[in-house]
Amino acid sequence: MDRLVADLTLSIPLTETSDVVALPSGDFLVVSDVEAQAAIVAFEGGQASSISLPGLDAKESGLEAVAYDEATQTLYVHVEEDAELLAYRWDARRDSLPVAIARRPLRLGKGRNKGVEGLAHLAAGSSPTGRSALLVANEAKPRAIVLLADGNAAGAPVEIELDRAIGDVCDDFSGLSLDPRTGSVLLVSDESATLVEIGFATEGGRLVGTLRNAFHLEDERGRALKRVEGVCVDRSGAWWVLLENACELRRVRAGGA
Repeated sequence: MDRLVADLTLSIPLTETSDVVALPSGDFLVVSDVEAQAAIVAFEGGQASSISLPGLDAKESGLEAVAYDEATQTLYVHVEEDAELLAYRWDARRDSLPVAIARRPLRLGKGRNKGVEGLAHLAAGSSPTGRSALLVANEAKPRAIVLLADGNAAGAPVEIELDRAIGDVCDDFSGLSLDPRTGSVLLVSDESATLVEIGFATEGGRLVGTLRNAFHLEDERGRALKRVEGVCVDRSGAWWVLLENACELRRVRAGGA
């Protein structure tokens, strides 16, 4: 398996960072499993600010996934153990407060602690159905990726038939992001310290996901990255992964085979 090696670090002023999304401004938005607020972190200089997320438990937010729809200015977060998807109207500016607009139950498995761990918004041009949608990754029991085909995320989950090779290299699913340059979806696995590229398509009325590439995630010393909980793509096309315990964003680049 090829390697991706971390070569740049941004510290995140949150506890137990659990997912990340790249914003239209070029900033990163990071959420926490504990705190009921998100951190907005600039790529250059790493300056950070925080925004409150209404409607969450102030002592333990339970957030494990985040996505942003630029066209409708909608921020999505998922509370894993409560199995709820929340939507906020937000223009992605540091000085504006997200306003809660919707809340729906969303549980993909039976376990409370092996639930939704990744969200990614797909614009119509990037979606296998040709319609705006959310991709949702379930960590385990079952490992699954589903599509919420409705643009407002109100649709019923449609399971994607995944290439068996994806499960062979990913012991769990812990984060999702779209790479807009290639159209691939990036999926990370915490337990395997792995990042994979997946291509999605419609075949015979079925949604399918095929493995395009797989990479082991390592630090500068060749050690596996620990607690990889999110992935995103910056404006230059570089890939970043989020580490939960270290509360860091790490840029990763090809490091050889």
